[in-house]
Amino acid sequence: MSNIQPLAQTFKVDIVGGCFLTSVDLFFSNKDSVIPIRVEVRNVIAGAPGQKVLPHSTKVLEPANINTDELNGSIPTMFKFDSPVYVQEGQEYA
Repeated sequence: MSNIQPLAQTFKVDIVGGCFLTSVDLFFSNKDSVIPIRVEVRNVIAGAPGQKVLPHSTKVLEPANINTDELNGSIPTMFKFDSPVYVQEGQEYA
């Protein structure tokens, strides 16, 4: 049995020529004491995450590196990509 519980947020790139993502800030109210958090940027098909993971967009942080704020989840955790991740103008990603 897998402990994977995926969650996705979609976004559309409206910057002319696209852009490069260097990091993403995520907010957590709690975390598992053992299971790490994995972030990926993926294509979107019909409003849902697709199978294509963008190059250099996978980042895993151990629980010790995840900030939490149980009251309102207002403390960010930065997931800094090892290399910039290119996203194309007019495309939707998750």
